[in-house]
Amino acid sequence: MQATVQTNMRREIDEIPEAAARLLDRLAKDFAATGAALRAEDSEFVVTVACGLSDYVPEIVHRAEGEIARRFAVRRQVRDAERDIEVSLRRIGEIGKDIARLVPTAGDAFTMTVTGVSYDERKEAGRALMKEILTLVQLQQESEIVVASIGGFDLVYDGERFGKSDGYRYTTMLQRTGADYEIDLAVTVTPIGAVFRLEHALDDFDGERERYRQRLEEARRRLASYQSRQGGDFTFASELAEKRRQLREVEAELAAEAREAGASARESA
Repeated sequence: MQATVQTNMRREIDEIPEAAARLLDRLAKDFAATGAALRAEDSEFVVTVACGLSDYVPEIVHRAEGEIARRFAVRRQVRDAERDIEVSLRRIGEIGKDIARLVPTAGDAFTMTVTGVSYDERKEAGRALMKEILTLVQLQQESEIVVASIGGFDLVYDGERFGKSDGYRYTTMLQRTGADYEIDLAVTVTPIGAVFRLEHALDDFDGERERYRQRLEEARRRLASYQSRQGGDFTFASELAEKRRQLREVEAELAAEAREAGASARESA
């Protein structure tokens, strides 16, 4: 959904044609008399005033719309940078908690639990895990169920039926702090391959945290750059103010001349 935001700058631009319209409505008869007198004396003057205003208004509106679009783009970039900062800070903290709870599984320290049974051999653990996954697929198990635990983290199986036929799919996810991370354990994966994928997912917490720190610093730099572009006046603010001043002077002069022409016409009558 696209919202329309009415800004002070937008209102100032819109007031130019609106002011002219109000002036014409209020003094239409007097302007007609003045216009006739001016045309008789200097027809080019009337044409010059009319063309100057009609040419300028579309130009300044076009420029202002470009400025408004630029400012909205900067605001979106500011929001994106702020969101990246928020996510990065949150994930840095969550990964720190994962690092604290991580139980090493490298080498002879390996241990893994599958459906309540503990294994210290990778091949046996992988075979038990893939057998359990195949059984759940055959049963078309729905909803989440913990099937294994490794390195201090649970591995969850989540299956669901879909479509009008016998469609079925599942995912296996490592439950970490603040997020679940999918591990691809298709039924064709070998037992050793399954264990390798799980250990690999647990092996790079430090690197993952460092990447979020880099992302945080980059987002902070972007935010500082974008915020510096948010302030400042409209690029053509001074020009717009000058044209508005000139328009007010023209209104005042034409109104005075119209009153004088009207008075003269009444006296002649």
